[in-house]
Amino acid sequence: RSGIKWAELHREKMREVSIVNDGLKLVGEYYDFGSDRCVLIVPGRCECLMYSYFYAQTYTGRTNVLVFDSRSHGLSQGDRSYLGFKENEDLLKWAEFAHDELGNKEIYLHGICIGAATAVQALTLDSTQPYITKLILDGCYTTFYETFKNHMIYDNRPVHPVIDEIRYILKKEIGVDMKKQGPIYLIHKVKVSTLFLSTSLDKFSLPEKTIELFNKCASSDKHLVWFDKGAHSHVRINNEEKYDEAILNFIGL
Repeated sequence: RSGIKWAELHREKMREVSIVNDGLKLVGEYYDFGSDRCVLIVPGRCECLMYSYFYAQTYTGRTNVLVFDSRSHGLSQGDRSYLGFKENEDLLKWAEFAHDELGNKEIYLHGICIGAATAVQALTLDSTQPYITKLILDGCYTTFYETFKNHMIYDNRPVHPVIDEIRYILKKEIGVDMKKQGPIYLIHKVKVSTLFLSTSLDKFSLPEKTIELFNKCASSDKHLVWFDKGAHSHVRINNEEKYDEAILNFIGL
C-alpha cells in the first residue's frame, strides 16, 4: 500500500518506457528525480512492477528509479519464466536503455529473491557494461532448486519425486537445470560493489547459504547486513529504517 502511495505521489516525475529484447516488448516506468544515477529494481517471482514501488521509496530524490514488468509478467510480453536466464539479458538491455537513452552515468541493480538471482546472472554475461557499478541483493538464493526445496519443506510437502520431475520439465522446456545453474555457480565472477541483505529468519534463502554466496563473491567491496526481523522478501517492511540506511550508506548517499 505504501508503494502505491509512493507512485501516486511522484506521478509527475514518471514516464512510461519500453524496450524490445529477444523479440518481446517489455514495459516499465521511469521516475526522474534529476540525478545522473539510476537504480533498476528487479522484482521477485510472480510480481509486477508495482511490487517494486515499495523498494523504490529508499531511493526517492537520491537516484532516478526504473521499475519494470519482467517478461511474461504484467504488461510485458512473453509466455514463460526462465529462472533469470533470459531475464538477465533483458536486465542488461534495461540498463543500456537507462544509460544510453535516459542519460544516467551509473546504474545500480537492486534485486529481490529471483530478481537478485537475475541480477547476479546478468553481471556475469560478456555483455555486462562498466556503467553498472553497484549490486544490492535481497534474499538471493544459491539455486532455484534449493529455494524451491525449502518452500516444499516449509509447507510440509513431500520433496521427492516432485522436485525431480519439476527439474526435468524445466530443463526440457526452458533449457535450465535449476540444480546445476544459479548464482552459486556464477557469483565468483561478480566484481562490482555488492551489498547482501539477509534475515536470520529466512526459511527459503537460508542464512548459511547467504554466507556461502558472500564468501564466493569476487568483489573487493562487498558487505553483508543481517536483520533480526522479517521472513523471506519481508526484510524492508520489518526493518525499514535500518534497511534504507544500509543501502544509502552503501551507495554513498
